[in-house]
Amino acid sequence: MTSGIYPRTEEHKLNMKIANTGKKRSETAKLNYKNSKIGNKNPQWKGDDVGYNAIHSWVKRHKPKPLFCEECNKRKPYDVANISGKYKRDINDFRWLCRSCHMKTDGRLKKLRINYKPKQKGIQIKMRCLNCSKEFYVTPYLSEYRKNCSKKCMGEYRSKNKLFWGNQYVKNT
Repeated sequence: MTSGIYPRTEEHKLNMKIANTGKKRSETAKLNYKNSKIGNKNPQWKGDDVGYNAIHSWVKRHKPKPLFCEECNKRKPYDVANISGKYKRDINDFRWLCRSCHMKTDGRLKKLRINYKPKQKGIQIKMRCLNCSKEFYVTPYLSEYRKNCSKKCMGEYRSKNKLFWGNQYVKNT
C-alpha cells in the first residue's frame, strides 16, 4: 500500500466501510476522539476571526451565568455585554447584565429617550370627512392616514368609490 494521500476508489471506500461496520469503540476511544476536535484542534476553528453572534455564543457557553445582574444585583441577567467594545475571545471582557443595565452601559437607553417622539397631546388638526363632509379633529401624526370621521364613513366611502383592500380592484381616478 502506498503512503500519503491518494485518491480512494469507490471499491476501496466500500471495503473500509465493511471492515469498520460493527466495531465497538471503548468509551475512552470515543472520549479521545471527541477531545481531539475541541477548540483550535477543530478544522472549522476560526480563532479570534469570528463574528458578533459567534463570540457571544462562545462566551455564553464558557462564562458561568450568575443569579443576578453584575451591575445592579437586582434582576436576572439575560445579556452578555462586552466591556471594551473590542470583540475578542476573552471571557473577562464580558459581563452578564439585565436588559436595562445593558442598554444603559451601551448608551442605547439614552439614545432611545432622545429619539422618542411622544404623541403630541393638545395639538389637533381640523380635517373634513371625504364621505359626509363633516369636520373632525385628528392628531398630526394621524393626519396623513385618517381621511374619514368614522369607520362607518370610511366603509361607505370605500364602497361608493369601489376602493378595496388586497387582491380586489381599485377604481382608477
